[in-house]
Amino acid sequence: MKKTILLLVMSSLTLATYSQSAENLVDFNSLSSIYIIAQKGQTPLWSGTGFFLQVKNTIYLITNNHIVGGKYHKDEVKRNNKTEILKDTQPDILRIRLYDEKLGSFKFETLGLSDSRGNLLYIKFYDNEKDINSLLDVVAIPISGVNNLNTKLRIYGYDSTSIGKIPLYNSQQLFVIGYPQNTINFYPIWKSGTIASEPNFISVGVSSFYIDATTRKGMSGSPVVFRDNKINDPKGGVSFLSGLTTKLIGIYSAQNFDSELGVVTRIETIYQRIYNLTN
Repeated sequence: MKKTILLLVMSSLTLATYSQSAENLVDFNSLSSIYIIAQKGQTPLWSGTGFFLQVKNTIYLITNNHIVGGKYHKDEVKRNNKTEILKDTQPDILRIRLYDEKLGSFKFETLGLSDSRGNLLYIKFYDNEKDINSLLDVVAIPISGVNNLNTKLRIYGYDSTSIGKIPLYNSQQLFVIGYPQNTINFYPIWKSGTIASEPNFISVGVSSFYIDATTRKGMSGSPVVFRDNKINDPKGGVSFLSGLTTKLIGIYSAQNFDSELGVVTRIETIYQRIYNLTN
């Protein structure tokens, strides 16, 4: 009990400090990561992470298929419980946490997952659009009004400042920015990991690669970024950047906790499908 009270006091003191000076203390890229609670009505089911991506004039929340209770979640329940999923355990809304201008406090907004007729409001993604078995653990939910919510958010756009063609190679360090379950941190955790499989098969229809990272439940849907002041070319040579640079590489999902391997789906695939659908 004493330990619980101490943690609550420390958390309150920390948030009070943030509200006074966080704008000068918090890494701007931490604001790219969105804490998500999947709910059935008012009942919380699980938590996850996501981020905002702008394609043309529309902003999308990008997260995992299993976070919204999609096929990846249903298949996992069948594998683990040997049973069909119960309807009451399927989320119908997401609550997303947004920081306000003070950075020391937040507000929650609600996103529906289907319309009044039961039509899904999110976009699914595939390695091969003609093969439903190539479903990726990614969804995009179009949202409106984000720029009018009095928030300080990092919204990724497909430009040189946020998404870059960084040469990827085995053993390269990347960062997963998300919200592990049961932590009292107000801002996301940065977990480092190294690329553990061939990352450049996107041109032949493989959009994902493995990353060796010790993450936790709740970090599914996190943005995965490159961050350094130099770029190592696997074919030889080093390019030094003008300063510390952060580039969005993809979205994190589907960790095998025994092997400590997670999956990163390339942002190029996500962006291109949304772009094609809106043409």
